[in-house]
Amino acid sequence: MDGAGCITGRVLRGSGQPSYHFIGLQIVEASAFDSVPPDTQYESVAALYPALIAQRPGAVRAWRCDAEFLDIGTPADYLDSALLIGAREGVSRDVGARCRIAPTAQLHRSILWDDVVVEAGAVLRDTIVTDGARVPADTSWHGVTLRRATGHGVDGEKQIGDIAVAPL
Repeated sequence: MDGAGCITGRVLRGSGQPSYHFIGLQIVEASAFDSVPPDTQYESVAALYPALIAQRPGAVRAWRCDAEFLDIGTPADYLDSALLIGAREGVSRDVGARCRIAPTAQLHRSILWDDVVVEAGAVLRDTIVTDGARVPADTSWHGVTLRRATGHGVDGEKQIGDIAVAPL
């Protein structure tokens, strides 16, 4: 990015060159997509931008800010970010509303959403438990997400009893 905020090129991950990270909102004039054939599907516009930058210098611009960026693109990122924010705000346990936690249950670096039940002797470490899930007594969970099984699983998820388990 030059001093006027015009994007001059891309820096590939791992290159070691100074760069910025793109986050947030894009505002694009429809004419930017004139070169794209109808019915073309893109997962990203990343392939379009280098050509646009080369053909129309100054057409792609950015606004730089110095705000902290916390990536929550994966469940593990979400867990780390939520615990970091909680620690900054003085929250010793990240527990949602109406949760019931047995006195003998143990929670370590874990997040409980609303209406979670953690039964006696259960151990949670680096775990996210979503709304309405019940953690069975005397079970131990590490590095996973737990949710109430609804019969509709997702890739990488296993159903154990009435909970769906996926790795962070």
